[in-house]
Amino acid sequence: MVKAYWLLKRRSEMNSDDFHRHWREQHGPLFCNNAAAQRYVTRYEQNHAVPENHALSGEDYEEYDGISIMWFRSVEDFQAMFASPAFAPVLEDGDQFIDGTATKQIFTFVEEPFAVESDQA
Repeated sequence: MVKAYWLLKRRSEMNSDDFHRHWREQHGPLFCNNAAAQRYVTRYEQNHAVPENHALSGEDYEEYDGISIMWFRSVEDFQAMFASPAFAPVLEDGDQFIDGTATKQIFTFVEEPFAVESDQA
């Protein structure tokens, strides 16, 4: 399994409320109902930033509006989804609210999780 993370930045002309509404109410359902996404993605997450997150991170913090996480069986599945003509409407919609030049991306392999032991009840 591989995970693709996108640290999303909204378009400069879009306010935060409109960005989150579009991502949640339009883009999410469009993605989840897309044939290419349904074929290649095993899990899709939207993680919307806490509005006051900038106060938690200090001066060097570069603010993002959220993190999108997609799980794939392989890198080849990721590539196939983005190459599929059926996925074009999702990409086009993303251009309507995401600043592609400011958005960052990283891929990871899914590793075994570490258990955190807590002595608190």
